[in-house]
Amino acid sequence: MGFTKQNARNKLRIAWSNCGTDSDPVKINDLTITPEPLSVPGLLTLTADVDLKSNITSPIKVSVIVKKKSFFGWVEIPCLDNIGSCTYEDVCTLTPFKEPCPPIFSKHNVPCTCPITQ
Repeated sequence: MGFTKQNARNKLRIAWSNCGTDSDPVKINDLTITPEPLSVPGLLTLTADVDLKSNITSPIKVSVIVKKKSFFGWVEIPCLDNIGSCTYEDVCTLTPFKEPCPPIFSKHNVPCTCPITQ
C-alpha cells in the first residue's frame, strides 16, 4: 500500500497493489479505504473484495508494506506498534472480536475468528 501526500497538511491519498502470487490462498480483488483523502490522525474504513481459494488456519502470516512518496522517491514506513510496514506472524491473534461476531460480519458471512473457511 502506498501513500501520496496531499496539498493539505496531514491529508494522504492511498494506492494499493496485490503483491502476492497466484498460488496464495487469498487474493485481494479490490481494496477501498475511506475517507479519501485520509486524515491523520483520524478514523478510516477499510472495504475489501477478497477471494479465498482454500481454508486457512492459524498461524496466518501476513506482510504489509507501507510506502510514502517523497522528494527522494518511495520510502518504506517502518513498523511501529504494529502500524506501518509490518509482518504479522499470526493475524488470528490480532482479532479484536470475541464471540459472537459483530452483526455486519454475520450479515455478509465474514468470519471474525480463525480458522477461516471458504
